[in-house]
Amino acid sequence: MSNHWGSHMLNEVIGILNREQVFELLGKTRTQRIVLEMLSRAIEEYDCNPGEVLDGLGATLGLCHYCRSPADTVVAGLCQKCRAEQCAGLVLDRHPAIAGRALPVIESCSDPFALERWALLAAKGTDADLLKELGLG
Repeated sequence: MSNHWGSHMLNEVIGILNREQVFELLGKTRTQRIVLEMLSRAIEEYDCNPGEVLDGLGATLGLCHYCRSPADTVVAGLCQKCRAEQCAGLVLDRHPAIAGRALPVIESCSDPFALERWALLAAKGTDADLLKELGLG
């Protein structure tokens, strides 16, 4: 069970540092390294949730909460690679009949916003809806 209080507290502290422009003084690479170090300690020593710690901050800091790596583009907490893996997993799990057609499109996509839309649709939509959104139906 995650330490939600600790996750939210660390999120607020990182948010304050960001708001007060402390990270601008450190630069992007150093900021990412420091925040990832704090995140690793919070997860390993205090059972915090990485998604909660970086909630609302991942895109600004350029950090993916899933793979805990720096990324140029982070959408809804995930980098492009993790979003594509999430989307592919949802298709395999919930849409196995169309996975053979859908996965090549997903794997070749470089638009993180499209991947997010497709992942949401894969989680809740029908095979026909997903094929249409992927341009296959």
